[in-house]
Amino acid sequence: MSIFKEFLRRVREGKNSAIDVEGLLADFRISHSSLNDRGIIVHGPIGPSRVYLAAIGQTRLPSNTSLLSLVQAAEKLGFAIAPQSDDFGELVAVTEATKLSLNSAPDRWVEKLLGNSPKEYLAALHPMIREISPIIEEQMVATLHKTAYPKNFVFEFANVCNLACPICPRHHRAIPDALMSLASAKDVIRDLAEVNEELTLYPYYLGETLIHPDFIELVDFILEFPNIQLNIVSNGILLDKKISEKLLSRKIKSYHFSLHDCDTALHEGVHPRHAISARNVLDFLKMAEPIRTNIWVGVSMVPIQLDERAVEEFREFWQPVVNAVNIYAYLTPERRISDPAIEEAFSGFFLPCSSPWVQPVISVDGTVLPCCWDYEHTMKMGNVFEKPFKEIYEGAPFRELRQASLDKNLDQFPTCASCSKWIDYLPSFRPVDMEHFMFQSTGTYLSFQTKDIQPHIVHERQRELQIEGNGRQHLPIHRAGRPQARRGFLR
Repeated sequence: MSIFKEFLRRVREGKNSAIDVEGLLADFRISHSSLNDRGIIVHGPIGPSRVYLAAIGQTRLPSNTSLLSLVQAAEKLGFAIAPQSDDFGELVAVTEATKLSLNSAPDRWVEKLLGNSPKEYLAALHPMIREISPIIEEQMVATLHKTAYPKNFVFEFANVCNLACPICPRHHRAIPDALMSLASAKDVIRDLAEVNEELTLYPYYLGETLIHPDFIELVDFILEFPNIQLNIVSNGILLDKKISEKLLSRKIKSYHFSLHDCDTALHEGVHPRHAISARNVLDFLKMAEPIRTNIWVGVSMVPIQLDERAVEEFREFWQPVVNAVNIYAYLTPERRISDPAIEEAFSGFFLPCSSPWVQPVISVDGTVLPCCWDYEHTMKMGNVFEKPFKEIYEGAPFRELRQASLDKNLDQFPTCASCSKWIDYLPSFRPVDMEHFMFQSTGTYLSFQTKDIQPHIVHERQRELQIEGNGRQHLPIHRAGRPQARRGFLR
């Protein structure tokens, strides 16, 4: 396999300006007749630690510098994994000692390296991301340069909430409560649909969208557009039988319920067995049984730390009956990750944040924001009530912010400069089979993806419920500030 040794020698010396992937594949197939169609190249050993490289689903190899960072990370940590990417596939580097301990073909390396538990997965991930940041950055920049227009929009139809979850940033801002008019919402959606070939609309932000009296009419309008995927997001408090019937009678594919009142550890919340939101979502799932295989349902919560006891209780309660349980690290009012382990792992370096490319926010007053963490509206890109979104997206403020993110020079954008949430927008690492669920993370969130939904357990969970009265006494009220719950909005 001299071609591979020569290739790495030239990479180390910086002499190889272009990599002939097809040539490498052809040479490998000649040398290894057992290679199947999985598109795996293995070359090595390389360097003093005898590092082996595997490329899985590969369409393009990265630059010399980035590839060398992967090899060096493996030499330091024993292994390194570049996350999945449409352009670059998945790259893995292991030392000879690690390779011998794995005792498996390269297509199984990632699964074995990322462990048998979420804790092992994160322990492997946190130090590695810093070490392989050059290759991650190259992946991101290549993808972002090809992104001509966002495909995901957070759409704030209602900036009013019936809960006062302490983890919500609405407590740290002065933006007044409001409802967007149906006519204005239709104009904006029509504008988005005309420009974008395909988009996903998330009608939520810092309010509970089901509060809006015209919500169902808005849903019907959105569903008229074949190029718009609608993702319903709700805290579940208003998800009564009447609303559930209306939603399930329509061709909505995705639902996400943010059940933050179920965090028992530090947010003055309760176990799901005591939460009115849990009762409503279970009733919804029971009603959805005839079409359960046609819809996706996820739930989430936001703990202060990802390893607190409430996370596992929440996962165990919901895992058998929903498609995914997502846990998001709490962000402080200063937009820093509250979990000290995460902050320590990612402190001192920064990668571009893709949110200004892929998921802008259209707020209730028409203001366009680059991401959902600019909750004080410090970076107004324009207003869709005044000009088309495409004009705003291609305008100077957006272009300057995106370039500043690529340059990692955010002095003119202090809201972004102080934020840790860019980690959420890194390329995804492969989901790993943890026996009862698939697990995935970039470090600031945990995603438990159900392998086998068990509808009969919905009835068991309903029998476990211990809701007293109407359940409102269990809703978390933010006692440090002005309570946001208002009886007038509870239908």
